[in-house]
Amino acid sequence: MEAATRSTVTVVTLSGEPVTLAVPLSSRVADARAMIVERGHLRARRGQLVLGDRTLEDGAEIEKLPSGVDWQLVYGETSREECYKAAVEAEAWGCYKEAVAHLEQLGRSGEPSSLTREERDCWARNGKRVLQGLRDAIQAAADADRPALSDDLERVCAQLLEFCHLQSTSASAEDLVCYNRFSGDMYRYLATMGCSKLSAQRVRLAEEAYKTASASTEALSPLNPVRLSLALNFSVFLHEVLQDHDQALQIARESFDDAISFNLGRGEDWELEGYDKGAVSQLLQLLRDNLTLWSEAVGGS
Repeated sequence: MEAATRSTVTVVTLSGEPVTLAVPLSSRVADARAMIVERGHLRARRGQLVLGDRTLEDGAEIEKLPSGVDWQLVYGETSREECYKAAVEAEAWGCYKEAVAHLEQLGRSGEPSSLTREERDCWARNGKRVLQGLRDAIQAAADADRPALSDDLERVCAQLLEFCHLQSTSASAEDLVCYNRFSGDMYRYLATMGCSKLSAQRVRLAEEAYKTASASTEALSPLNPVRLSLALNFSVFLHEVLQDHDQALQIARESFDDAISFNLGRGEDWELEGYDKGAVSQLLQLLRDNLTLWSEAVGGS
C-alpha cells in the first residue's frame, strides 16, 4: 500500500466554521497558515493556531502533530482597519458567517464600539446572506430535516438580534433605522420559519421593531437606502404576514413618491450625498414592482 503523503487538517475559525486543508506531511504549520490566508482569512497571518492546550509554532512539522484533532484559530488584538479588511476578504470568498464574526468582534471590543456606516453595511449585507442561505435551505428541505434547520435559524437570529440591540443603544438615527429594520426582518423570518409556538409573539415583535425604525426616518433623506429598505421590508411584512394590504400599499407608495419628488429637478446631485446610485435605483424598482403587483391584485379582487 502506498504511504500517505498528505494529512487532513481541520481548522475552526472565528465564526465556528471549519476550514479543511489537505496539507503535505512534509510541510510545517506556517504552510498551513498560508493556506488558510489564501482561503480568505486575512487575520490568520497573525492569529494563533492552537491544538488542545498547545500553541503551535510556525516551524512545527505537521507529520509530528496528533492527527484527527481540530486546530483552533485564535485572533489577538488587531487594528480596526485590519478587522474590516478581513471581513471584506471573507465576504469575497463567500465566507459570510466569518465576515459577520469579524465585524461583531469589532463592534463588541473596538473603540468606538459603534460600527461605522461602511462597517455596519458590510455586517448587514453578510448577515442577510447568512439568513437567506438558511431560509433557502429550510424551503428546499424535506419535512424531516426542517426542525434542525429551524433550530439553526433560531440560533443565528438570536446572535444577530443581540448584536442589533448592542449597537442601537447609542446609535445615530440611521443606525436606529438600520438595526431595528434588521430586527424586524429577523422576527419576520422566525415567525414564518422558526418555532411555531412562538409565531404570534414573533409577529408582534417584528411589527414593533419596524414601527420603532419608522419613528426615526424623518431625520433621513427620502433617498437614503436604509430608509428605502425599511419601507420595502415593512410593507412586505404588512402585505404577506399581517395581510394588511391597504397599509402595505400606503407605506410603499409614500416611500416611492417621496423619493421621486425629492429628486425631481436635482439632476444627479443626490449622488453627492454619499448614497450608491445602483442601490437606490434597485430599491425604488422593487418598491415600484410591489406597488404594481399589489395594486393589480386589489383591482382584480
